Amino acid sequence: MSARTVPKAKKTIEKTLDPQDWSSLHTLGHQMVDDMLSYLETVRERPSWQPLPAEVKASFSEPLPFEPQGAESTYQDFKRNVLPFPTGSIHPRFGLGDSRYRSQCVVRRCQAQGFQRISYVGTARFLKGQSKDIVCAAVEPEGAEVLAGKTVTKPDHLLQGTGYGKIHPFWDPPLMDLSIAITDNEAEEWRSLLARLEGLYVGYSAAANVLAAVKLLQSGRVRPDGLVATVLCDTGLKYLRVRK
Repeated sequence: MSARTVPKAKKTIEKTLDPQDWSSLHTLGHQMVDDMLSYLETVRERPSWQPLPAEVKASFSEPLPFEPQGAESTYQDFKRNVLPFPTGSIHPRFGLGDSRYRSQCVVRRCQAQGFQRISYVGTARFLKGQSKDIVCAAVEPEGAEVLAGKTVTKPDHLLQGTGYGKIHPFWDPPLMDLSIAITDNEAEEWRSLLARLEGLYVGYSAAANVLAAVKLLQSGRVRPDGLVATVLCDTGLKYLRVRK
């Protein structure tokens, strides 16, 4: 019998997304956990919110890299340009029902963006000084209608920027002609309607304002040919909840 040579199998190079160095990734992963725990531990020592510096803003307009940057480099970029500037306040006093603190956070954000004089009280006072026929309505979450003199029965609601369950010390009751209550379901529904029908991707508070304007028109408090103005006070970028 003649001998036959069996060809050697070609070596297949496995395609994988595994890191080249597991040991260094372990080290980086432990460092990430330590950093995040330290970030939460020291949250009371930092401002509740701070504006985005111009150089950080500019970094998001830089061209994307064509080559991999590595886990360590990416993490350092996150710590420098993302972590210090959360889109919402994570301060414990903000989330645990301290209404005065939350109000101060909102005021500081508005002031940082140049809206020092925009408020319900200031706007209503100016408008009523122009005409006694102008009707000013406050929008409140149903179950937290403190401006209307009602007891808070639902402190946990979707309208974060409109009702904290307490009356602000600068509140001036005569400037409110009526309070209009909006439920969570209504805010969700109108947020969806504004996105689908008008192309406006807004938050719950803005959707509540639009619905309140509709309710005001339907209430008979304004003339049939009257003009109702409201404010779309937030975007929907922070609210990715899908209604089932």
